[in-house]
Amino acid sequence: MKIAAVRVLAWAASGTFLAVAAPPAAAGDSGTAGDGRTNVILLMVDDLDVASLDAAVAAGYMPNFVEHVAGPGTTFSESFVTLSLCCPSRSTMLTGQYPHNHGVIRNSGAFGGFQRFDDRSTLATWLRDGGYHTGHVGKYLNGYADAAYVPPGWDDWQALVDPTTYCMYDYTISDNGVPVGYGAAEADYQTDVLAGRADDFIREWHEQGDPRPFYLSITPLAPHAESACRNGVRPAPRHLGTPRLPLPRPPSFNEQLMGDKPTWMRSLPLLRPEAVENVYNERIAALRAVDDLVGTLGRRLGEVGAASRTAFIFTSDNGYLLGQHRWRSKVLLYEESIRVPLIVRVPGTGQPPRVEAIVLNNDLAPTIAALAGIEPALAVDGRSLLPLLEGASPRWRERFLVEFPPADDSAGIPPFFAVRTASGAAGGPLLYAETWDFSGTRITDREHYDLTLDPLQLQSLHRRLSPLRVQQRRVLSDELQQLKTCGGGTCQTIEE
Repeated sequence: MKIAAVRVLAWAASGTFLAVAAPPAAAGDSGTAGDGRTNVILLMVDDLDVASLDAAVAAGYMPNFVEHVAGPGTTFSESFVTLSLCCPSRSTMLTGQYPHNHGVIRNSGAFGGFQRFDDRSTLATWLRDGGYHTGHVGKYLNGYADAAYVPPGWDDWQALVDPTTYCMYDYTISDNGVPVGYGAAEADYQTDVLAGRADDFIREWHEQGDPRPFYLSITPLAPHAESACRNGVRPAPRHLGTPRLPLPRPPSFNEQLMGDKPTWMRSLPLLRPEAVENVYNERIAALRAVDDLVGTLGRRLGEVGAASRTAFIFTSDNGYLLGQHRWRSKVLLYEESIRVPLIVRVPGTGQPPRVEAIVLNNDLAPTIAALAGIEPALAVDGRSLLPLLEGASPRWRERFLVEFPPADDSAGIPPFFAVRTASGAAGGPLLYAETWDFSGTRITDREHYDLTLDPLQLQSLHRRLSPLRVQQRRVLSDELQQLKTCGGGTCQTIEE
């Protein structure tokens, strides 16, 4: 593989890292464990939007993230999830499939959650069967509540147990099938405990001289709110004094004219800017403990001599709207909801600092499998990012599906399907969406955005009858119908 490390010099206002070549790895940075193949760490945070991460970095609150991940890594500036909700997105991470193919389309109930997920063939089982030492630390899937159950494929299982998954204190971890409770002491702050357990995983792998390379997934709650324990987001005590940042208020914040939005959204109340600003700053402060976690891992990898042969992937399970279109949550099809951070650092030479091709959470499992030199044991819908990381220009996707299929739940959000196209596609980037009634029997609303002219999605073009817009909708509607039912290896072809 031809991937080179770079060292960050500055963070530009555009969100682009300015970098120069890093010095060669220190002599002896080869470690004493593993068989020479690439170790992989996946750090997936919860509910993090791109703008909040950029703001935290620009404010100097994420120095370890910059040093160990973003600086020597590749930033994917067009990274998206295909269903902006925790459990469906995490199931996609484990399978490389669109939600309509792996079947988890909600967080709970008959159509979602841990009980819906088929864990017999996942990234974990593929890696362990391929000779990797596998570990998981943190949140698994919504509804994982039996601490005695360790899913297939995991050698070291340190999973948060529902409903205490959503508590920064007074929570339970399944320690390889044994429930371990934590209290309300400062040392029990969840992100810090997860950092310690992740650190232990690498340290023990090294001390035992494990002949296998390792895969470690770490999934802290931050910056998600503690919905099961209290209202709001709780930073670590040491970060409570984090200086406040001004809440971004683009024209889409508390959008005034909502007549072009789906019927159910038109009566959404205006949000209190002060309340949203408080949440925004709590979320950024909570990220600082995640940054400390990254620092802990970076130092440990250096100490055991494994830094130069360990890939590091940083992402989020979904984005988040902070008042845009009068919404403070996720799920919706708008850019702030479906766009997520993705930064990948891999060993080798030639890694570009930035890639602008559209990439998806569908791509995480096939990319990690490719790093490990193994083949997925499922028909994945995603594709390996390694060619992009090597600076190649392979045939790539020009469109993808955003979905929220019908389900028997009480989420209060009608089902929808959308197709989002790339900048290089004809007339792109565009988004065309169809909202359905709750039974999924008829279309109730349509949306059509030209993201070049209207990146904030303030004015849908679905009523425009110009030949250009009518033709765009005809093509996009046809592509959407194909993507809604793709599977079994057909999705990649339709996306191109």
